[in-house]
Amino acid sequence: MLRKRTPRSERLCAVTGEVKPVADMIRFVVGPDHTVVPDVKHRLPGRGTWITSTRQALELAINRRSFERSFKRHVCVPCDLIELTDELLERAALDALAMCHKAGRAVIGFSKLEAALARSMGGAVLHAVEASAEGVRKLDGALGCGSASRVVLKGFTSAQLDLAFVSGLGLWQVRLP
Repeated sequence: MLRKRTPRSERLCAVTGEVKPVADMIRFVVGPDHTVVPDVKHRLPGRGTWITSTRQALELAINRRSFERSFKRHVCVPCDLIELTDELLERAALDALAMCHKAGRAVIGFSKLEAALARSMGGAVLHAVEASAEGVRKLDGALGCGSASRVVLKGFTSAQLDLAFVSGLGLWQVRLP
């Protein structure tokens, strides 16, 4: 029986056996010391294995020894692989936000954000994790962030966003393509 070839933008999850878009997966490779390494930017050399990008899938991969089966050899899975993967994904997201800002695709500050949202429905609004619930509620109400067409994210600290955007305002919009 011939296997159906999947497009290059899709891969088979080594845990679930599902074919998913690369954007929904994390690639892992084996380093020179036989240690499993997350390759969140898909640039590291070598044969990779793909895991669905959820904590549960990664835990299953570790518990079921999926990495050894996928790489067809003994590999060392670090005890902090989940935390390392989380950290690398967080860093990649902040790097992408910084690039959006440098490209002029991010708006910082309440008045600029209000004007940008009035002109366009697309985008995501970012609030710092430590932003007060009352302040977020007021901003969301003023900006109409309750609508289904707008994405509101709250996952980074103010310090992390400061590093990405070099600002301490606590409210950002990123225009999505």
